[in-house]
Amino acid sequence: MASRISELVIDAADPERLAGFWSEVLGYVEFEREDDGSIAIGPAGVGFGGPSPVLVISPSDDPRRGKLRLHIDVSPTDRDQEAELARLLALGAKPVDVGQTGDESWQVLADPEGNEFCLLRERIRPVAANPPAPWTVRPETAADVPGVRAVEVAAFPTPLEADLVDALRADPDAWIPGLSLVAEAPDGTVVAHALLTRCHIGEEPALCLAPVAVLPAHQRTGAGSAVIRAALDAARALGEHAVTVLGHPEYYPRFGFTRASAHGVLPAFEVPDEAMMVLGLDAGRPLPTGRIRYAAPFGT
Repeated sequence: MASRISELVIDAADPERLAGFWSEVLGYVEFEREDDGSIAIGPAGVGFGGPSPVLVISPSDDPRRGKLRLHIDVSPTDRDQEAELARLLALGAKPVDVGQTGDESWQVLADPEGNEFCLLRERIRPVAANPPAPWTVRPETAADVPGVRAVEVAAFPTPLEADLVDALRADPDAWIPGLSLVAEAPDGTVVAHALLTRCHIGEEPALCLAPVAVLPAHQRTGAGSAVIRAALDAARALGEHAVTVLGHPEYYPRFGFTRASAHGVLPAFEVPDEAMMVLGLDAGRPLPTGRIRYAAPFGT
């Protein structure tokens, strides 16, 4: 056996911008944000450990610019070098003069933060064109109840979240059919779960996103993001609008959540202001204002 290159880390003054650039260059998607503000991007539906290395764009107050001791070479897959060069320049890459004669088989470019990389002439086959996700996302069924509990127990240090899900499922004022979403592996194992239940903002009905859980072995694959997006899509299809979440302020904004206090939405108990967030599913409707009131099983 041998080691494999699993991650390449790039320091950046603006990780958001640089992650967006390299996502477009490589056809990657964002699948994780770290506590320090790093953004991990990789092939859709694969994530860490797949055939292609993950790029981690890490915030830095003093990122190196120009020629790095280790730099990235990219090769076109579905077009010739000239056409790919035009695409990269349109994305924001800049040509770099390193004394080329014009006869080289490579083009030297710089990304939006000045990191140099090369576009090679030879085309290669893509690893996979639109690789399928290693799981299927769908609404929970009665047969999934043990699997959902297993995910919650494995993902959290205590069974409190698993007990909460069971209590919410038994509460007709909280449970909304179709808004408990699971990701199922090919062998039938439930690997991720996201739940939306009824809450209120002031006197207006809203939804609470909690909990979200992923089996440890399937974390950093995009499964958690997939079940969250599916849950939000299902809520939108039901005509729901306001969704609240108490969670990591570096993670949930990717789904459209913003600071709740900026919209006049107040938490039910004292929490860090940036951790309480809200999302409107219908851009044509204002968000309700007032204090969040959770379903009884939350115990608030």
